[in-house]
Amino acid sequence: MTAYRFQGISELRKAAIQRRTDSEHLLQESRFMGAMYLRGYSVECLLKVGLLQKYGEMTLELLARKLAKEPVEIATHSLQRLALLLDFTADASSAKVFTWDPQWRYSPKAASRKECQAFFDAASKFERRLLNHI
Repeated sequence: MTAYRFQGISELRKAAIQRRTDSEHLLQESRFMGAMYLRGYSVECLLKVGLLQKYGEMTLELLARKLAKEPVEIATHSLQRLALLLDFTADASSAKVFTWDPQWRYSPKAASRKECQAFFDAASKFERRLLNHI
């Protein structure tokens, strides 16, 4: 069994949309940390779509094989590292987006609406720029 179960470009595109929708529902329900957590995953999925397109591969597994001799790691959750691999230039919104941490899933911290909305706004701007880039 592969380490990349849902790894194709079309699957990752669909997952990005679904995680964004899920995060918006959590935001509406004032579940701010969970909303931010899922919103970050939507960004991660789009970054990985961009990498697949950049390197001309259809799956993350094939991309990982292609880059196996390079000092890079595709199986990462670091949005900043993925953006660098994609040669995606950071801007002001990127700094907020790069604070995303998959460890938020374990956090008992209750984020505020203001904090969550700022993250969502930055993620939306980041994704618009990313979609123009890829």
